[in-house]
Amino acid sequence: MKSQITIIIPTYSRQRYALRNMKYWSGKKPEVIILDGSENYLDMVKYELMDNIKYYHLPVSLLERYKKSISLVQTEYIVMCPDDEFMIESALNTCVSWLDLNPDYSSCGGQCLGFKYVNKSLLGLNPYPKTKGYCIENDNTKDRVLEYLSNYIPVYYNVMRTSLYIKFVKLWSRREFNVCSIVEIQHAIMLLCHGKVISLPVLLWLRSFENEPIRNTDPALNANNTIPIWWLNEKTKKEREEFIDIMSCEFIESNSNDEIEEVKDAIRTGMSLYVKDRLSMHKRNKILDITKGMIKKYIPEFLYKKIIKIAENKNLIDYAGKMKNEGVYIDFKELSNIEETVIRFQE
Repeated sequence: MKSQITIIIPTYSRQRYALRNMKYWSGKKPEVIILDGSENYLDMVKYELMDNIKYYHLPVSLLERYKKSISLVQTEYIVMCPDDEFMIESALNTCVSWLDLNPDYSSCGGQCLGFKYVNKSLLGLNPYPKTKGYCIENDNTKDRVLEYLSNYIPVYYNVMRTSLYIKFVKLWSRREFNVCSIVEIQHAIMLLCHGKVISLPVLLWLRSFENEPIRNTDPALNANNTIPIWWLNEKTKKEREEFIDIMSCEFIESNSNDEIEEVKDAIRTGMSLYVKDRLSMHKRNKILDITKGMIKKYIPEFLYKKIIKIAENKNLIDYAGKMKNEGVYIDFKELSNIEETVIRFQE
């Protein structure tokens, strides 16, 4: 039976990790499209991968690579995935089934488990605890957008309908803003304009902490211009209004009964709530860092390391077991295969 989903993996200067992903998915059911923006191409002939792996060397911008992908996808659903991270195949199938049965939902995600390689083993962590039980199911579009922006979690790596993926790329193409991660917000607002969003209690996404994020290669990855900086800067007011205009048009296209000025006000309000939430999070993180520094300063180093080890070091499978006890379905067989793949790669 032909797969219903394509995994889209953009990569840049991390071909070893992209190849790890290709080898992992080779011969499995999902179609996999690699969009490689690196200067040099990979000679795929010598790797003998199966036909479900499609590699494209495209040394152009991230947006141009996504635009190219529109003509390549042949399945009803897609999921985007970073080059050093993994999706659980059985969970992808669960999300596809949910969307098949619930046409009023624009995307479906699951739970995320982070991993980092330390001393020849993988440690687990929970980078997004708020995804558990997360759903935005209001029938009113403006209320959905406001609820999301005031209680942000990433939905960029949710399973989504290919028709909406195409809309997202075209929306991005209308104006590429020189702001870090703004496309994730555009993506989310677009999804919420077209339906509801849910995160199922199933482990879907394995997030890697093996590498530093790639930044400053494209406008959407401009680390020097974060969304709060951009939104609060008086000099970027004209840009912000253009952003609001673009997103309002997307809103009106899917909800023709709404007045344009009401929609613009809703987006302004939502973005202000988002920025407030982000600034509050940064403040909490700063306080946490200061607290850690004070503890380290006033207690013996060996005791500090012991406390950190107890607090942070939990084997990946053990951490998944903790998630299972909290009601999350875990495909332990596939999780173990991913663990073995990463450890073998790192060794």
